Amino acid sequence: MTAVVESSHPSLTGVSLQLKNAPLWKQFNEHTTEMIITKSGRRMFPSLRISISGLDPDTRYFLILETRLSEGKRYKFSAGTWSGIGPADPQPHPSTRVYIHPDSPSPGSAWMAQDILFQKAKLTNNTLDRSGNLVLTSMHKYQPCIHIVKASDILAVDWSPSITFTFPETEFVAVTAYQNEKITELKINYNPFAKAFRENGQARTKRKIQAKQREEIRQDEENQSDDGSSSGDKSEENLSPTKDLCKDRSRVAGSNPLESDTPKTTGAKKVCIKGEDDSGISVGSVTPPIEESLILPPPPPYYPPAFWPFPPYFPYPAFYYPPPFYPPPPPLLDLRPTDYSIKH
Repeated sequence: MTAVVESSHPSLTGVSLQLKNAPLWKQFNEHTTEMIITKSGRRMFPSLRISISGLDPDTRYFLILETRLSEGKRYKFSAGTWSGIGPADPQPHPSTRVYIHPDSPSPGSAWMAQDILFQKAKLTNNTLDRSGNLVLTSMHKYQPCIHIVKASDILAVDWSPSITFTFPETEFVAVTAYQNEKITELKINYNPFAKAFRENGQARTKRKIQAKQREEIRQDEENQSDDGSSSGDKSEENLSPTKDLCKDRSRVAGSNPLESDTPKTTGAKKVCIKGEDDSGISVGSVTPPIEESLILPPPPPYYPPAFWPFPPYFPYPAFYYPPPFYPPPPPLLDLRPTDYSIKH
């Protein structure tokens, strides 16, 4: 589809622009296209895929994408439609909604040789973004514009000849979460990065996928537990002789042999007869109890050692303590008036 020319310089009147993926944009535009904006930045889908003709092959050009506020309104999705609910919120500086194509500047022959993609442009709602993303406001409509600037230096872009194109079907609403279910289905069905959400042409969410995986894992664990309980008797018969060789430490230490095999004390340990088990694994080992730490007295109070050579600990006799220290009194000054006049 041919673009709409908004402004043009006389030297660029023969330049034309076409949107190569116009059919895809039209499908989204029928339900009002929505674009997700995040703090870190989210790529556009559908992205802009254009072709240029009519450029000078030897002249260098800049390609710039700008997202303009299409209407001065704030929108709300209700009853399946978007409607304005009031004036637009204050917008950041227009320079934060400009994206320069990474191949700029390039000669006209390079721009016309193949289709041009803006798939690396990202949308964000972070007003402090410094990554070159397009800063937008949620629940507002924006219109992408393509500027072709005849310049070879970034500093000369502002006053160089330029031409501006727009495609009405590329208008979109910036949102933090999809509002229209039809837009969600279109994104899942046509976005190549949304394969995990598709199954036989129908949309699925990540939560459904994860819930199904958890259910399968739970069923597998139940089947394994059932198999283990049915063969429990057979497995006990084939156990290692280590179980029979282990005895309670309390009985080995000389406890009453008439007592039951189950130890009455909770701290009883089982030990294996050394040399008759080659498994190399200690059975029923328990960490010995830790002795209670001694309660130490609190540290003595600090006393300056410059006044007395002995620290004033409590066990010392009273004569070890230094005498009280009193600072010397200040010198007395004669403040009486003095007559320095010389008498003749």
